[in-house]
Amino acid sequence: MRKLTARILLIFILLSWVFISKDTLYLNVAQKAATPYLYDLFGFEMSNLHSKWVHKLRALIFNEHLSYNEKVCTLKSYVDIVTNISEIKIDIAVAASHDDVKSKAIRLRLESELTSILNESEQLRDEVEEIVEGLISEVLVSENLDVWKGIVLPPVDIRLTQTPKLLVTSPREKILRTHDVLIIPGITIEQRELIENKLFSESNLSGLVTDIGGVATFPAVLPLNQSLRWTIQTAAHEWLHHYLFFHPLGQQIFSNSEMQTLNETVADLSGREIGDRVMALLEKSVGSMPQTCTDFHEGELPYANNDSSFSFNQEMHETRLKVDNLLAEGKIREAENYMDERRVFFNQNGFNIRKINQAYFAFLGTYAENPASVSPIGPQVKTFRELTPSLGAFIEEIGSVSTYSQFIEKLDKLKK
Repeated sequence: MRKLTARILLIFILLSWVFISKDTLYLNVAQKAATPYLYDLFGFEMSNLHSKWVHKLRALIFNEHLSYNEKVCTLKSYVDIVTNISEIKIDIAVAASHDDVKSKAIRLRLESELTSILNESEQLRDEVEEIVEGLISEVLVSENLDVWKGIVLPPVDIRLTQTPKLLVTSPREKILRTHDVLIIPGITIEQRELIENKLFSESNLSGLVTDIGGVATFPAVLPLNQSLRWTIQTAAHEWLHHYLFFHPLGQQIFSNSEMQTLNETVADLSGREIGDRVMALLEKSVGSMPQTCTDFHEGELPYANNDSSFSFNQEMHETRLKVDNLLAEGKIREAENYMDERRVFFNQNGFNIRKINQAYFAFLGTYAENPASVSPIGPQVKTFRELTPSLGAFIEEIGSVSTYSQFIEKLDKLKK
């Protein structure tokens, strides 16, 4: 068993580049445009995999295990810190959505303040990571997803840190996710736009350097500025990618857009269910757990709008549909002008989005339940889950499909 575990860990180290994107093993136009800002994935693996397992080994040798109450207190302390981080991230997003000199000065000051608080948060991360990993593993074992006597393979393994950004590209004439390139976490707004403008002028590509929820490296990279529930859900989401890597569904993730969307939707739905079950266990034991005030994703919902008459989901979905229609008619410039007008419209209604373009929709459209998507896969996966007796059975059954048509065939059989 130890040899098997060691081999699996080695596989993750060697193949982590492949899992992020089919484009990361050779230079392409996106990588060339972002060359000064490329994320050192190998360096991350070497430093973080080592430090995490040193911490685990130390805890084992010196029996440094937290009691349940200590675990809860650690989680509460973590929530307090990330609440502050989340608030600053929102303020940065607000400042970044304006072009005036005053907003730029505010953003630079906030970015400096954010760096200091992120450094402070790292003091708790080893303990928080182990707590989250253990709680998720308990749910996986209860769903018979362990391989032997409570051992989950691949193991749940996360690193809470500053996540890299993601450069996504799309052709200007249609919405299609063509390149994914990991970018250093500390890249500035000006540097993002430099890359995006270079791709536009030199390669006729729509580009977007965006924040991401997590990266399915090993350990999986998760951001420090999210709520406890979101962190647990996303950790479970990334574990699903690790698990599916050894099954047909995950192995075909980059074969076409349908399989990529199917993988992401399965991970989203399952990750949320696992996270909700973990939170329910915590809340049952210690009462309501504190949450951060906001879950922030650039390009999604930076904060809730109090105007109930404005529906972000409806407005964003309508935007996507009109953009598709304009591009289908060959009206590229009209579509781009319209997207920028809508960006201003969303900002005026309290949703601070730096840029809406073809790459924006190509990225968010991969997640079938996002309002920027037009894929039918979201409702289909939900139905598949409803027709299976347990979460474990759902993951095993859907993990066996290697094509979208095979998924539809299995879904049709379940409906009968």
